[in-house]
Amino acid sequence: MGIVSRIRGFCSSVLGANEVNTLEMASAYGTLATNGVHIPPVAITKVTDATGKVLYRSEPTSRQVLNPAVSWIVTQILRKVILEGTGVAANIGRPAAGKTGTAQQWRDAWFVGYIPQLTAGVWVGFPQAQISMVPPRTRIRITGGSFPAAIWRAFMLQATRGMPVRNFE
Repeated sequence: MGIVSRIRGFCSSVLGANEVNTLEMASAYGTLATNGVHIPPVAITKVTDATGKVLYRSEPTSRQVLNPAVSWIVTQILRKVILEGTGVAANIGRPAAGKTGTAQQWRDAWFVGYIPQLTAGVWVGFPQAQISMVPPRTRIRITGGSFPAAIWRAFMLQATRGMPVRNFE
């Protein structure tokens, strides 16, 4: 699904106990958005000249890596995170799915979410070290449902402006 970091197998792995980066998380959630088809993330999708002539267009390869039915069920669960769960601050008023994450002692906070056409991940933390994001260092205890969800919402509202609203299929 796009995670290339080493994943160690222990019971808390499903809770996020392994370290992965934001791009890997967005890539994995993008696989859910495309019904189990993994499309590697790209930084530049198209380059045009001043007249609009396309000089470069990304043509990533795709591969079915997850059963579409499993992907759809996961998406239905993750939609509820935004509609009525810990991710309500990420609600953008259109079909979306996502997940909050907060590390022990509030040292990392995440929100990764998607619509059918776009996936984005937000990590909030201190790059220097694993530092707790709690008062008085921060105004509030930072969780995935606080600043990361709000940042994701702000980004997605702008990124999806003019993009057609689609339902998950």
